[in-house]
Amino acid sequence: MPLTIALCQIRVSDCVNESLKSFYNIFSGLARQGVDVAVLPEGWTTIDPLSQRSDPAGDAGLVVERLSGLAEELGLWILGGALYVRRGEDTFVSCPVIDDGGRVVAWQDKIHLYQSESKIFKPGTRLEPIRVKDTMCGILICHDIAYPEAARSLVLRGAEVIFNPSKIVARGLEAWHLYIKVRSLENRVPVYGVNVWCEPRFRGGSIAVKPVDWGENIFMPQTTMADPRESVLIDVLDPSSFSGPRGERLLKRMPEAYSGLLSSRNRSAGGGAA
Repeated sequence: MPLTIALCQIRVSDCVNESLKSFYNIFSGLARQGVDVAVLPEGWTTIDPLSQRSDPAGDAGLVVERLSGLAEELGLWILGGALYVRRGEDTFVSCPVIDDGGRVVAWQDKIHLYQSESKIFKPGTRLEPIRVKDTMCGILICHDIAYPEAARSLVLRGAEVIFNPSKIVARGLEAWHLYIKVRSLENRVPVYGVNVWCEPRFRGGSIAVKPVDWGENIFMPQTTMADPRESVLIDVLDPSSFSGPRGERLLKRMPEAYSGLLSSRNRSAGGGAA
């Protein structure tokens, strides 16, 4: 069954209430456009919570409550980007998955923390596809997209599409787009990246990428970009149209040749063998 997807390029500010205004502006028109799934960026509630706020996880409860209310009101699913959430003594970067009845049905944690994030947050430990309506979806948060094993593991577990809620500075947009295109091509899945907007540091660049056969089984990334402002990129996806090429790609894997991959982490990082 086709999915109508909205990538919500939020205008983020240094104030939670101002970011929420942008969020409401964007969401006000989604129901009229028949959207099934709305996707938000990473860290969209404030521009720099790690330096400006003593408790970066302080607004998570309020934000999830607002998202749940809108999901139920508008009858759509919401992937809540990536929020800073506390569990016990630890804080995670995590994406809530909220169904069209307003229920939080899953969380996907960020696995690969970027630079100084590891001093503040605890990394997630598991990637699992999540059923959204009738489609199996994988979520990779921001820097997770840089690791090919992350996307491949989701696809091997049945993911038909990958979402990448991100917070990418302007100078990183080209590299980010390349990662998304390659993950799409190598796994034969659509990949959707959504970013925040706040010039000059954050310039959006939200992107939808689908692998398209140009003939003779040569695939190229078909891309659609969001407008360079606070905006919504809407795309209609038929997940079943990619199942044949994806099945062929996965069938031709040679896993016996990669058998040492999991045990090679320490050696590749310069450490000794276990």
